[in-house]
Amino acid sequence: MANEKSPIDLDIMEGLNPIANPLWAWGAATIAMGIFKFSPGTTVEFHNQEGLPDHPVIIAMNHTQFYDFLPLRAPLLFQGKRFVSWVKARAYRNPYASGFLMRTGNIPISSKGYIVASDFYALFKRAPTDEEYESLSAHLKSGKPFPENAIFDRLQYETREILGRVFEPEHETWREAIREIFYEFMTITIEKTRRCVERGDHVHVYPQGTISPRLISGKTGIIQTAIALGLPILPVGVSGCREAFIGGTPLARKKSKFIVRFGTELYHVPREEFPRDYRPFHPDDETEHQERLQFHVDRVMERLNELVEPHYQWADESELEEVKKGVERFF
Repeated sequence: MANEKSPIDLDIMEGLNPIANPLWAWGAATIAMGIFKFSPGTTVEFHNQEGLPDHPVIIAMNHTQFYDFLPLRAPLLFQGKRFVSWVKARAYRNPYASGFLMRTGNIPISSKGYIVASDFYALFKRAPTDEEYESLSAHLKSGKPFPENAIFDRLQYETREILGRVFEPEHETWREAIREIFYEFMTITIEKTRRCVERGDHVHVYPQGTISPRLISGKTGIIQTAIALGLPILPVGVSGCREAFIGGTPLARKKSKFIVRFGTELYHVPREEFPRDYRPFHPDDETEHQERLQFHVDRVMERLNELVEPHYQWADESELEEVKKGVERFF
C-alpha cells in the first residue's frame, strides 16, 4: 500500500540529482556481475552490440521483470557505457528502493494516473475503487462529468496541495490542475534527462509502460522524449529475465541465460511531422497529435518485437490479463 504522501512531488523532482553516485553505481554493477558470475552456468549474451553508438541514444527496451535492467546496464558500465533509466514514481514508495534508485542514475516519471491516484489517496486515505478510478480517468481524458456524490464533490472543490502544487478550485478546475501538474513533472523530467545526455549518458526507457511477461503495445512517451531531446531511438530486446530471476529479486537461478539483442539501425522521429510549437507531454498537444505519435511508437515496438526471443514476443489476449491495469498499477 502507498504511503499517505507520495515520496515524489514537484519539490523533490526539482532537487533531484540525476547523475549517478559513482560509488553506488559501480557498487551495484559489481554486485550484479557477482550474482551472474556466481550463479553456475549463468551467462549474459550480447548480440549486435556494435549497434549501440558512442553518442547518446534513447534505448527502447521491453519490460518483463523489475531487475531486467541489470543485464543491460551492469556489464556495459564496465565497458564505459553509462545509462540513465526512467523509473515509475510508484517504485519510490518503498524507502529502500527509493534510496537505491536515487543514487544509481535513475529519474522518476509520473504518469497522469499516478498523480490522480496519489491525490485521491492523500485526500481520502485509501486507494480509489476501480469504478472511482474509471470515473477519474474518463473525466481527465475527455471531461466526462463526475458522478454526483460527496467524494467527487470534495475532490473537485477542496483547496489543497497536490504533489507540491497548490490547487485552488476558485481559480482552476481539478482537471486543469492535474493536466498542468503532469506537464510540470514531465518538463522537469526532460530537463534532468538532458543533463545526463549532455555528459554522454544513454537514456533507458520502457515504452510499454508496465511490466508484462510478453511484449505489449507501446505508449507515446518515448516518441515525445525523442522529440524533446532530439535523440534517435535504438530498440533493445532483453530475453531470459522471466526464467532467470528468482521471484521479484535480482538473484539469478543456476544455468540462466540473458540475451541482450541490439537493433541494427536507429529510429529517427521526423521532427518536421510536428509543428514547430509542439510541446512534448503537454496534454493538449498529446491529444492533437496522438495518432501520429502512436504511429511512430508502433513502428518502434514492431522492431523491438523482432529482437526478443519468440516466447517474449507479442502477448496474446489471454496473456494481457496478466498485465496490471487500472488503479492496481499504482498501489
